[in-house]
Amino acid sequence: MLLGRDRERQELEAALAGARMNRSTVLVVAGEPGIGKTTLLEHTCEQALAAEMRVLRARGIESEARVPFAGLLELLRPALSALDRIPAPQRAALEGALALRPASAQDRFAVGAATLNLLAAHAEDGPVAVLVDDAHWLDGS
Repeated sequence: MLLGRDRERQELEAALAGARMNRSTVLVVAGEPGIGKTTLLEHTCEQALAAEMRVLRARGIESEARVPFAGLLELLRPALSALDRIPAPQRAALEGALALRPASAQDRFAVGAATLNLLAAHAEDGPVAVLVDDAHWLDGS
């Protein structure tokens, strides 16, 4: 139960409703440690799953804050079946960044473009909720 979080819960649920109507929304839940941000994300995840949305999740971890693309595999793992629907050079760059194949070099632009295209391909099959907890611990790439 989320006590005293009606406004935040309503905003998150409105974003999910928008996603089910093909509207993209980005929300950032920010605040001091211990105020319930993770609980709000858990509630949002439950609501998305109850609405039969697909959920992509990741969590930043302090000890991995300097690891390139840390958290990206966790986030994209459920969408990897759509890899064949993105351009081959982007697919190769993303597979290299995720350590799914040997990488010759890390092209951040190609990895970023591949990530966006993979998310778009995954969303072609229905609404997707992307939830990232502790994003401040993810590396800059």
